Amino acid sequence: ETIHPPLSPIVWTSMMTGVSPVEHRILDFTRFSPAGGQKEPITSDERRAPAIWNMTGYAGRSSATFGLWATYPAERVSGLVVSDRLMGFLFAEERPPAGSVFPADREGWARATLAAVEQAEGYAAVREYLPWLSETEFARIESEQKSDPYAHPVAAVRRILSETELYRRLASDWIEKQRPDLAVVYFQGTDSVGHVFAPFAPPRQTTVSEQDYERYHAVPERYFRHGDALDMPFGEGAFD
Repeated sequence: ETIHPPLSPIVWTSMMTGVSPVEHRILDFTRFSPAGGQKEPITSDERRAPAIWNMTGYAGRSSATFGLWATYPAERVSGLVVSDRLMGFLFAEERPPAGSVFPADREGWARATLAAVEQAEGYAAVREYLPWLSETEFARIESEQKSDPYAHPVAAVRRILSETELYRRLASDWIEKQRPDLAVVYFQGTDSVGHVFAPFAPPRQTTVSEQDYERYHAVPERYFRHGDALDMPFGEGAFD
């Protein structure tokens, strides 16, 4: 069973608060900014119920939360919040907005990690998934899809790999050194890869060309194998 409508911010916030959308009030992917009127991802200040990282702090314990929906701006907690806007799922922002990380003195660490990941997850990483892809074609697609990377499968692969590696690096570093009582790590790629590549899944649909089918149908399996192999320092019994 799930929450209806089964929208990610609604469902994940219900899981993290233990109450219904009627109570927590996160009701959509986006809102219109009260300040400027522009459309933006839904924000944590819309939430009207404490989340598990708040409850952990009330109990005198530490927490660390990475990448979860509707966590921007990062809340003041006993520990760390790296919000969903450090590398947004809905919008390809030129740079993360201020307040993406709490405490503020960890924002430089998070942004430096983001820069390193964007450098590392380039053509070579994408070609592991798309061996037919030339470097020239990759550069052209990247240039054309900067504002909407999920609109093209090639750009989407890079975006998904970058998101995954960003939150893996940050979570691994923090958990290993700080050993919080609670850690919540969200890998959006397990969702995104389905949205982008489900049309190419076997058997080939009549609306999908043979060329596109051959190019993209193996991407989800490769990504899930990658996810299964991620090295995370959670420790024995951490998720009993």
